[in-house]
Amino acid sequence: AFGVSFAVHWIARIAKRFHWSRAEIRALSLPELFQYLSFIAAEKSIEDTGRLPAALDGEADRLWAEMLAQINALSSA
Repeated sequence: AFGVSFAVHWIARIAKRFHWSRAEIRALSLPELFQYLSFIAAEKSIEDTGRLPAALDGEADRLWAEMLAQINALSSA
C-alpha cells in the first residue's frame, strides 16, 4: 500500500508504540516480535471497540508463554 517492506512496517509500529531503537527491535526473536505486534493490534481493537478482543490472561496465555519459551530456547540453541 505504501511501498515499504513488511519489516519496515513492523519496526515502525513497534518503535512508535514502545520507543525502542531499530537495533533493539531487530534483536527480538520472530515469535516475540509477533507477540508485540499482536499486543499492539489488541490495544488498537480495544481503542476502536471498547472491548477486549480475547482474554489477556488465564490458561491460554500460560500455554502460549510456554510454547514461546520453547521456541525461543530452540532458536537460541
